[in-house]
Amino acid sequence: MASRNPKDCCQALQEIIPKVIADAKAIGIIIVIYCTWRSLKEQMDAVKAGLSKRKFGAHNYVDDNNKPASEAFDFYIDKFGKPLWSTASDTNQDGHPDYIQVGEIGKKYGLEYGGDWETFKDFDHLQIKGA
Repeated sequence: MASRNPKDCCQALQEIIPKVIADAKAIGIIIVIYCTWRSLKEQMDAVKAGLSKRKFGAHNYVDDNNKPASEAFDFYIDKFGKPLWSTASDTNQDGHPDYIQVGEIGKKYGLEYGGDWETFKDFDHLQIKGA
């Protein structure tokens, strides 16, 4: 099962994730991290399910000691303890889609937002640039 633990991310993401969560909360958006690191088998399962295009991705990195060191994380918008997957979700009712707002928060911290990708929009994905 894929990890949800930010400690399975590289040091840079371990420092950025709490900031993204706090900044989203400050504007009334609650996010939950549901994937940080996943095995190569889990990555291949995601490709087969159409959830990813990459056979090896930023979620699969390990450090020199073979410890998980993901350079990406996936999140969902939470409302009353349930995930909202619609990219049109606007839980803070400010007229802007929550996923886009969280993507902008991530970009403020130098992250790459999957919602900006041309060929495979991944609205619940943030990663280290170029990962």
